[in-house]
Amino acid sequence: MRRIIGVQIGTVASILFGLLCLFPMPAESNPVNIAIVPYSFGDHPAGGIARFNVSIANHWNQTVVIKDVQTSCGCTSAKPARWKISPHGKDQLAVRVDGLLVGGTFHGTVLVVGKMAATVPVAWRIDLTGTFVTAGNGFVPDPRMIHLGYPRPGEKMVQMVNLRRNGLPPIGPVTVTTTVPWITVTKDQQRSTNTNFEYKVVIRPPFIVGRFRQEILFQGNNAADMLRIPIFGHTLPVIGIFPDKVLLMPGQQVYPLEVIPPADSHATLKGYHLKESGIKILSVRQSKKLINGKPAIDIRTMSVGTGFISAKVFLRFKHWKKPVQVVFVGIGQ
Repeated sequence: MRRIIGVQIGTVASILFGLLCLFPMPAESNPVNIAIVPYSFGDHPAGGIARFNVSIANHWNQTVVIKDVQTSCGCTSAKPARWKISPHGKDQLAVRVDGLLVGGTFHGTVLVVGKMAATVPVAWRIDLTGTFVTAGNGFVPDPRMIHLGYPRPGEKMVQMVNLRRNGLPPIGPVTVTTTVPWITVTKDQQRSTNTNFEYKVVIRPPFIVGRFRQEILFQGNNAADMLRIPIFGHTLPVIGIFPDKVLLMPGQQVYPLEVIPPADSHATLKGYHLKESGIKILSVRQSKKLINGKPAIDIRTMSVGTGFISAKVFLRFKHWKKPVQVVFVGIGQ
């Protein structure tokens, strides 16, 4: 069972999670003390909940205070028994995984973030694996969830979904409904067989900025033939900068940002002001190059702090009433 990791960088744990997943660094140059803990929780019935404990050890000579715990998907949760681990001591992490209603192999991640002394970050990355076994011949979809990332309001996105039964018997009649009208599902008759149905899913997020979660519902002949595919996303503003949150690596200097101007308007940079902590903004300038056919802004930065560093840049554009905020976060050396 594949899980798509959405990187959130609003918390300390999310910053580290993005660094681990997007920009892996050699151990000898990594400023963060990271322990990787592989853990298999075995076989569990599909549709049930797997509960188990994972041990994490403090291999360092200082007490570690746990600050945050993050998981790679909403079906997984974890909580430590103690939020402070003595030098060379251990803690038990109580983990809960919701097996949903379909079988398959599960891969997930739990990130536990702590600190030694004042500023030294510590992290345990727990790589979870296991199998949820389906006893019956219920529906099995591919993919099991749809994560849209950061679309723009009204942007058209297309996703193919395959539906079959566990063991590949004939599927039978299926009724498909969605929780909102801006998600439509159409069966591809040419690519479908009696044991595999192919569906074309067209998604147009509404003109509302923010996070959303909707579902596609598949209903078969029997009452037990009910399957839900969740759809996640976070719409970006039509007027603004993409991305509006930037994860900086040590030594990174220039980050190009795509400007998303409103219709019949100009994206001319007028000025900026900032709030910084550990990140120095050297220059902010209008780029001569385009990104995706749109204007771009180059921001040159320099790390001047250690541990967790951040900066907020407020960009002012001509003909735009409000400044646009861009957040830079990272780990300084």
